[in-house]
Amino acid sequence: MTPRAFQKWCNVALQHHFEAREISAFCKILFTHRLGFMPTDLILSMDIPLETHQFQKLQSDVQRLLAHEPIQYILEETTFYGLPFVCKPVALIPRPETEELVHWILSDNPNVPLRICDIGTGSGCIAVVLKKNRPMWEVLATDISQTALNLAIENSHKNQADCIFFIHDVLDDTMTLPMEKPVDIFVSNPPYIPFSEHATMHPNVIQHEPHLALFVSDNDPLLFYRKILGLMDKYGAANAQVYFEIHEGLTSQVVQLF
Repeated sequence: MTPRAFQKWCNVALQHHFEAREISAFCKILFTHRLGFMPTDLILSMDIPLETHQFQKLQSDVQRLLAHEPIQYILEETTFYGLPFVCKPVALIPRPETEELVHWILSDNPNVPLRICDIGTGSGCIAVVLKKNRPMWEVLATDISQTALNLAIENSHKNQADCIFFIHDVLDDTMTLPMEKPVDIFVSNPPYIPFSEHATMHPNVIQHEPHLALFVSDNDPLLFYRKILGLMDKYGAANAQVYFEIHEGLTSQVVQLF
C-alpha cells in the first residue's frame, strides 16, 4: 500500500467519526511522525510503497483514533506555545486556551526577578513556558499526582527549563508549601467542570483524559479557587497576582469570590 492509498483507506475508515478536514490533518500528522515525511515529501512520496511495519503502525494509529484516543496521546507529543511537550494520559492535553493564559501572564509581567507558583501543573506546560520566556523568574510547580509530576519534570528537561516541582494536595489544609520567600504570581488551571456536565463531553476527553484534573463536585464548583486563594493569603506577597482558567458559566461567582 502507498501513502496515497492509505489516505483513501483512512478516509473511509474515519468518515463517520471525523470531518474530512480532520482526517486530512490526521494523515499529514501521521505521515510526518511515522514516516518522517517533510512537507515536500507529501507530494513526492505519496506513491512509494509502504514497508509492512509502517503500514501496520499507521493502521494501529487509525484504530486508536476510532477508539476516540486523542492523537496527542497516540503520538505522545504535542506543541504548546511553540515548544515540544511529551503528552501522556497522566495529565491533560495542553490546549490553546491555556496558551492564551500564559500569553496574558507574559504580557503583564517583564523579565525581572519574580517568584511564580503553578498549582496543579499536570504536564508542566504553564511552568515550563513561563520559565523559558522569563529566565529571571523562579518557577515553582505543584501537583497531587507523582506520575503527572514525573511528566512535568520530563518536559522541563526536554525544554531545558529549570523549574522546581513538588507534590502538594491543595485540598489538604495540613500540607504546607516549602516557601522561603513570598510568591508574586499564582497561576492555575484547576478542575472546574461540574460533574453533571460529564455526559455532554466528547468521548476523546471522557475516555482518555484524567478525570481528577477535569471535574469538581456540582455542590462546590469553586472549591479549588477558594483553596488557592487561601494559599495566596498564606504564601503570597503583599501585591501578589493570581491567574486562573475558569468555567464560562461560573464567571460571576468567581468574581464574587475575589
